[in-house]
Amino acid sequence: MVDLLQCSSVHGLHVLLFLFYILLLLLLASSMEEVAFSDANTGVTDKVMAANKKEAARIKWERETEGRRSLIGSRPPRCERVCTSCGHCEAVQVPIVPQEEKTRAATAVTLAAAMFTNRVDGITSYKPLSWKCRCGGTILDP
Repeated sequence: MVDLLQCSSVHGLHVLLFLFYILLLLLLASSMEEVAFSDANTGVTDKVMAANKKEAARIKWERETEGRRSLIGSRPPRCERVCTSCGHCEAVQVPIVPQEEKTRAATAVTLAAAMFTNRVDGITSYKPLSWKCRCGGTILDP
């Protein structure tokens, strides 16, 4: 009878050891799947983070250009309520008066450059334009 108990306890120990190894293998396999799954998620996460960075850069650029749009440029200004007397003002382009520059003695190099670019004494045919508001016969800054 003692032999039977010893035999069954050894057999039970083998069964327990076998079940332990099976459980250990299942645990190891599931952890490997988790590592592979997290590696796949890391690639997806990196792509999402890159897309978020691009979106943030686009939003930042749009905010920066909003400020520039309000500056003087090629778009006509809103001339509503610039003057209270006429009630109707319109945007017009007017030439900008060039500022006076200090005159200096011309050298041969500056004369050659002036002749090449059709400039004489710093005067060119280019007339920059600016937007102004015309209210009746008066021209006002926007």
